[in-house]
Amino acid sequence: MTAENIDMGTRYRLVSHGAALLAAIATAAAPCIGAGRAGVDDLPERQPADRHDVDLPDWGPYSNAYLGLSHVADLSSGMRFDLTVFAGPHTTSTPDVPNASLNTGFVAWEAAPDLSYYSYRQKLDGQKLFAEISFAELDARSRLVRVDLVNQGSRARTLTLNMLASMQLPNRGPGNVLTPRRILRASLPTGARWISGVHYRQHRRAVPTPQDNLVYDGWLRGEVRDDGLVDGRALRMAAGDAATYPVDGGGNALLLRYRAKAPLKLVLVGARDEAIALPAAPGGATRLLPLMPGSASVRLTPDADVDLEGLVLIDADQASEVRFIPEDDDLTPQMAQGPNANSLILKYRQSPAYYGLRWFRSDGAIREFQNSTLDFFFARRSHSKTLKVAKGDGRGHYANLLLGGNMVPVNGRKTIWAVVTTGTRQAVEAELGEPVEDAVLMRTWSAARARVRLPETLPAGRQFGLARQLIAANMLMNVVYPVYTQDQFIRHFTPGKWWDSLYTWDSGFIGLGLADVAPKLSADVLHAYTTQPGAQSAFIHHGTPLPVQHHQFLELWNLTRDRKMLSDAYPRLRKYYAFLMGRVPHSTMATLPSGLLKSWDYFYNSGGWDDLPPQVHVHDAKLEPRVAPMVTTAHAIRAAKTLRMAAIELGQRDDIAGYDADIARLASAIQSSAWDAKTGYFGYVLHDGEGRAQELLRTRSGENWNQTLDGVQPLIAGITTPQQTAAIIANLRDPNRLFSPVGITAVDMSASYYRPDGYWNGTVWFPHQWFIWKAMLDQGQGDFAWQIARTALAAYQNEAEASWVSAEHFEIATGQGTGWHQFSGLSSPIANWFHAYFVPGRLSTGYDVWIKRLSERPGHRGMMAELAIDSTRTDGTISVLVTLAPDQRYRATWGDRTISMVMLHPGAYELRIPLTGRRDGQLKIVPQ
Repeated sequence: MTAENIDMGTRYRLVSHGAALLAAIATAAAPCIGAGRAGVDDLPERQPADRHDVDLPDWGPYSNAYLGLSHVADLSSGMRFDLTVFAGPHTTSTPDVPNASLNTGFVAWEAAPDLSYYSYRQKLDGQKLFAEISFAELDARSRLVRVDLVNQGSRARTLTLNMLASMQLPNRGPGNVLTPRRILRASLPTGARWISGVHYRQHRRAVPTPQDNLVYDGWLRGEVRDDGLVDGRALRMAAGDAATYPVDGGGNALLLRYRAKAPLKLVLVGARDEAIALPAAPGGATRLLPLMPGSASVRLTPDADVDLEGLVLIDADQASEVRFIPEDDDLTPQMAQGPNANSLILKYRQSPAYYGLRWFRSDGAIREFQNSTLDFFFARRSHSKTLKVAKGDGRGHYANLLLGGNMVPVNGRKTIWAVVTTGTRQAVEAELGEPVEDAVLMRTWSAARARVRLPETLPAGRQFGLARQLIAANMLMNVVYPVYTQDQFIRHFTPGKWWDSLYTWDSGFIGLGLADVAPKLSADVLHAYTTQPGAQSAFIHHGTPLPVQHHQFLELWNLTRDRKMLSDAYPRLRKYYAFLMGRVPHSTMATLPSGLLKSWDYFYNSGGWDDLPPQVHVHDAKLEPRVAPMVTTAHAIRAAKTLRMAAIELGQRDDIAGYDADIARLASAIQSSAWDAKTGYFGYVLHDGEGRAQELLRTRSGENWNQTLDGVQPLIAGITTPQQTAAIIANLRDPNRLFSPVGITAVDMSASYYRPDGYWNGTVWFPHQWFIWKAMLDQGQGDFAWQIARTALAAYQNEAEASWVSAEHFEIATGQGTGWHQFSGLSSPIANWFHAYFVPGRLSTGYDVWIKRLSERPGHRGMMAELAIDSTRTDGTISVLVTLAPDQRYRATWGDRTISMVMLHPGAYELRIPLTGRRDGQLKIVPQ
């Protein structure tokens, strides 16, 4: 390896989305920061982009390929530098590469809220032999790597350590991990301008679809992403569709780039105002067209299917200089020894930055693996003691530092340090060459680890400490870059790294969990999934379109009372709500004259419960046009109630009457058609051909199909009668029906269609239990809320202790956690329950309480809060939870009335506020 100067010259100016790439990069950066969206059917020519990224450092656990440390050199490019770190046995057998989509023994262990520190544990022999792999911030450019090889077994062990550095381009698309794209880039002469096909000013379909204003994954309407396209994307148009582009300020011609399977004609208005015949071009082709003098825009309308990749605005005599060339996907770096023998410098053509690695020991072998993936390839080749270069498909490159011969005695630990850095060559060499003592490394690492900051915990909560640690680590470390949405690459929290795409309802729960763990990140997640007024898509949609973001919003407000968040989120959530109510053009959510809502046109899954029996039956019987579940309408009601409270806080009085009318109309639609008094559940409602409610959906034997958690959703909406409430709560509490030893199951265990081995049907999940928990506080059922929370915490803690995993769901028969092993997503309520019951200084409520102000006495020895209660009930009580210093007795008042305080455990109390009398008031808790 020799250090060489890199030729930074280039013949052409390469463009992407109207912005020149760095002259130093031959064909590097991927698309992407584009215009915002304004007008339901229009894409404006220019508008500041609406940021959907989250505020995290450039270094973090962002890879969805192999676990470790990643660096985002340029957010808009989609490129990612990875450092994969893992241990293994020092024999001819090989370790499992930590594939992020497989269970290779890696678990998320600890994480600071800002990701300036995080760690994994790699199980090598159960919980007796493991590696603890941590990454700590040195500065914005550099990270400290520490690996502790820990042996708690009965014999000494010798282990190896591998670090593999690589550069990764964006994948072909969601679910295509390590499937490199093969795309083109436009190379233009000076003065020419490229306009991507998806950067239209206006776009209309000849035949509208329900997705026109809710484009999946937040892509742009009509956008397709595929290999062989310029920038990897195009506007897919059908016969009669129309797209308008700005052409002012360009040349006297436009060069059209398109892909079509068959010949077609294209009508252009603003060019020659005539139909242009285009030949079939399955591999892509261009056509030069003169522009009419003074044209400010051009409108294109095809008579057949075509993928419009884009337009080059150019002078006609320069058209022959335009090239569409393959993106440079050779990721082989130039490798050079750094300023000392135990350092390595890497330079990739696609990035202007250098990367450097230093290890703090005198040995170490450098090897190269030239293949798109590791996994089997690394396992087959890495055992060789003489290997220098392992040649594979050549579609990727991994620079491998091998540190072998690490003997770890019984009950011993061996620590290995390294530093990874990026910047100019001079800066990298300076970092790698700086003299550092072990004591300095330890102090730096310890200071970073201290930022993990697990919360102060009441004594009864210490038994659930590992649960809080692991759910927080998994929420914070399940973050992926790049994920594409809204014309930009972003960092995005996922339910688990198996999923590298957006998930609407899962991300709502991630945001709920982060509200307690990292409130600023929670606000970022809320912003990421909502869109600004006038944007093309009503919200960011993937999967179940359940408005968990509205619940997250309420939780964030009651925790932070952040008026900036309130003002930012309200119009975005109001727009989201308008889509749910069918008020956004092309939304089909509210097409039934009965008034019930349904979301089948957007996803097969109404409430996130994949194999819920009535839902499965609806699809098997093709009843989607005629059947409405309860969950969609119930949560729209709850969203309206939340927005109503926010409107009052913001002084948006004109909005309130609309919410009140919606709540009354939707509640009436449910009450008039869906209650089944015999079973104590609301049912799926079957409609006639005119969309009028007809009857409940039943099995062939006449059994209500909906003896499930969908059947209890109107209780969450807060619209049930006292008799309905009592029947539903009885079902929820019944150990023979819904309340299993590990929590509330999705399907009534006495129903004929219950099965013990399903996915949702027969197991226990946390998200709908969280909905129910909140509703129980509203109903004054604080004891049952406490039972729900502590049962869930115990189930999660038991699995965490047994396996160190963060489980997705739980088997009823055994209590074993199952599903994805590094799951956050729908398991995030564990963090909420832990904080509500065990972190002093908390006031937790149901849905019907808006916390206007809150202050604490020093040392958590009392609290005062101004509350607004929005319950429709006129008698009984609601429950709120408060956590205080445990070594004190307290009394509570609501206004001038002393109210009941029930101690759940030392420091945690259920307060029962009467619903007779005033609804706005002051809650005061003081020492006795």
